[in-house]
Amino acid sequence: MAGRSARAFRKARSTGSACGCAAKAGVPVSPWEAALGAQVEVPTLEGRVTMKVPPGSKGGQKLRLAGKGLPKPGGGAGDLYAVLDIAVPGTLTEREKKLFEELRETSRFDPRTRFNP
Repeated sequence: MAGRSARAFRKARSTGSACGCAAKAGVPVSPWEAALGAQVEVPTLEGRVTMKVPPGSKGGQKLRLAGKGLPKPGGGAGDLYAVLDIAVPGTLTEREKKLFEELRETSRFDPRTRFNP
């Protein structure tokens, strides 16, 4: 096990699959990676793998990495479910702030439409 990858993977939790070999782990992505799609590196027990984040991904969405979970008793490995966590920058540069403000003014997206009558 690679040191850094193993430490990150230890935070993964068993999903309660029949063999107890499936696991899930939170994977932080930026708002633009979730909206536009991206290739991100994810730590696994075998080292880092590249995972495709599809455009329009949502926070809490689960993406399956087949055979990258916990070891199975008879050999092989279960699946790893990467749970997307949309990470928002804590502080913004002036340029980033202007871009977000421009997006707010331009976009017609309303995440609260289900609240409207």
